[in-house]
Amino acid sequence: MGRSAKLASKLSKIAGILYIVFGGMILLISMFTPIEVTLNDYTTRGRLWELAAEPGAFIFLLIVLLLPIAFGIIGLYISKKVRVHPSTFQGVFMIVVGFFTVIFLVGILFIVAGIQTLLAKKEKELLAE
Repeated sequence: MGRSAKLASKLSKIAGILYIVFGGMILLISMFTPIEVTLNDYTTRGRLWELAAEPGAFIFLLIVLLLPIAFGIIGLYISKKVRVHPSTFQGVFMIVVGFFTVIFLVGILFIVAGIQTLLAKKEKELLAE
């Protein structure tokens, strides 16, 4: 295994763990602190379980809360796969997710891990020749 694959694996593992922690904290905070959700000029305020009465606001909030957790799980899965078989899809996926979530600053780790995954794939191709 090359240096790029090791670095990509470590960075995506760190980013995945941070995403899960971030998503879990936000989910926990939203259970105890009232949140205000505005969709189409309609404002709803309440805790997570209180927002269940408003389907639009509840679904929006769940997507916003569970997306970082899903990205974290995918990042942990990719960190295991990149050591064995780095692929272009893994690298491009991490770069795209990193660009969309760069506001969380963990996205930068995903971008670098994606670039390292692409480099690891090229390394593996060059060594196979």
